[in-house]
Amino acid sequence: MKYNNILYLDCEETPYTRGIRDELWMISNNVDCYFYDGIYEPPIFLQRLNPKECLKQRNERIILFLDYIKNNNYDFILVKAPFYLPTYFFENLRKIFKNVPIINYNWSSIQMFDFLPYRDFFTKIYSFDPHDCQEYNLNYYPLFYLKSFERVGINKRKRYDISFIGYGYSSGRLEFIDKWLQKILPLDISFFLYLHTPKKRRAILTILKYPKLSNYFFLDQISMNEVINKYSVSDAMIDHPMTIQTGLTIRTFETLGSGLDLYTTNVEIKNEPFYDSQRITIFDKELNNFFLKNKRRKNINKEWQDSFSKYRIDNWVKNVITI
Repeated sequence: MKYNNILYLDCEETPYTRGIRDELWMISNNVDCYFYDGIYEPPIFLQRLNPKECLKQRNERIILFLDYIKNNNYDFILVKAPFYLPTYFFENLRKIFKNVPIINYNWSSIQMFDFLPYRDFFTKIYSFDPHDCQEYNLNYYPLFYLKSFERVGINKRKRYDISFIGYGYSSGRLEFIDKWLQKILPLDISFFLYLHTPKKRRAILTILKYPKLSNYFFLDQISMNEVINKYSVSDAMIDHPMTIQTGLTIRTFETLGSGLDLYTTNVEIKNEPFYDSQRITIFDKELNNFFLKNKRRKNINKEWQDSFSKYRIDNWVKNVITI
């Protein structure tokens, strides 16, 4: 089915939001894509010296934006991360487009960002967090992987037995990675570790608490191209979600979509239809039962890999926009 016009709203431009936007373009003649930080980016000094004026300007820009899009005809509207804008924005969006399906997908748990005050403004609400879905009667649908990850790690020369790439400040992550590093350093295991820890002052304070991780802290976020390169030369990836979520991380799907083995502390993965103990190893966060059981695995189950394409971004988008 080809749509005429789609509105896509998200918090900021990233490789993932660009990926969603590009897939929407594949199924529509036109996609209006706007990021919240583009509607109004507060000047540094105005925000600090005159916050009331900053808030006034923000509200004026939001009303101006609503006035700009109100005469457009959309087949449907896809919204992510609504909590970055005030509720009145989505209340007005619902009034303006009262006959248009407005779909909300949440990549964050309610404990991290409470989007419940917005729920009445949407036709359908998805969450990646199964606990939130069960408790608040939301539609569960997990995350995706970009096309560029597909099978990138299959049948390649390997440099690392296992790797980890992620944001360092996620709840509970540094404590876990510190334990993991101490566990594997005495072993004959090659690894790649990249912890994105922006803000120098915070990074310095964090090093004082986790000195053994100091060689793996980086102020800049690793490029998506280098993420893919590291996947291609790794046998497996390790995953540890934030302690305030039960949803599977994006790294889960990138790892499995790449054809690599996954080591994770998220027991919720057992409930997924794609769970396979041959490629997914669950261990406890204290790492008491952590070991590389499939080191240098060569056999790839093509049938399983093909079935996992359900979570490739193009198929993910088609599923999410279904009413």
